[in-house]
Amino acid sequence: MFDPEEDVFLVSNAGNGMISRLDAARGIVLSNLSLEGGPKHLDRAPDGTVAAGLAEEGAVALVADDAAAGSLEIGGTLHGVRIGADAIAVAATERDMVVRVDWETDEPLERSPGPAPYHVAQGAPGLLVSSSAAPQLWRLNPVTP
Repeated sequence: MFDPEEDVFLVSNAGNGMISRLDAARGIVLSNLSLEGGPKHLDRAPDGTVAAGLAEEGAVALVADDAAAGSLEIGGTLHGVRIGADAIAVAATERDMVVRVDWETDEPLERSPGPAPYHVAQGAPGLLVSSSAAPQLWRLNPVTP
């Protein structure tokens, strides 16, 4: 994932459980942050907070200022993550669910769009979710999730 404000790439290294910050111009590693559970998917909120899907742990780690800033327990094997100013959405592939957690209420909302939700992206409006089981793409209401 590219961070244009800092001109760095953030790369998830599931094998060694780290997120690396790479200098795009010089091609060097600037720092590594260790996260238990092996981060697999990353997304960046408008405020700079990074969400890292810990696929095997069933959780999402939140990272701010190059340090762990908390986590959200989602459950099941996770794949895609989308973090925004008002909520985070995660594909809980094993449970056939997309889980949305609102920052204000901290309440998870779950919805099953179909088999094996996989990638999650921001659409206009709503979320776009692909399936790993079939050639499908779902558009979900941004609030329910």
